[in-house]
Amino acid sequence: AADECTSDASRVNGFFDALHMQLQQGPTIALQRDLSLRFRLNGAGDYYVYASPHEKGFVHREKTGSAGSVEETKHADCTISCDLDVLLRLVKGKLNPVAAMLRGLIKVEG
Repeated sequence: AADECTSDASRVNGFFDALHMQLQQGPTIALQRDLSLRFRLNGAGDYYVYASPHEKGFVHREKTGSAGSVEETKHADCTISCDLDVLLRLVKGKLNPVAAMLRGLIKVEG
């Protein structure tokens, strides 16, 4: 089970590392304004994603369990909450996003 958790953590870190590298290339998507997303992943922590039409974006892994920290109070336009397994299935195309929402597997606020 420990190897499975390590493998899942590696996969989610790989996903966010690839997203970070893409955002570091500069504005490549048609945004009208800055956009921030928070992914709250049960079993993997929180990730903050920032994209802008004017500058390079980034992904930041937030510290969990540190109430009142800068990371905990950082504003996000949208918060996406789900289990790590759900995110991995969505990323791999093995789970339909609409079906995940309808079954309550993913929660979107904002």
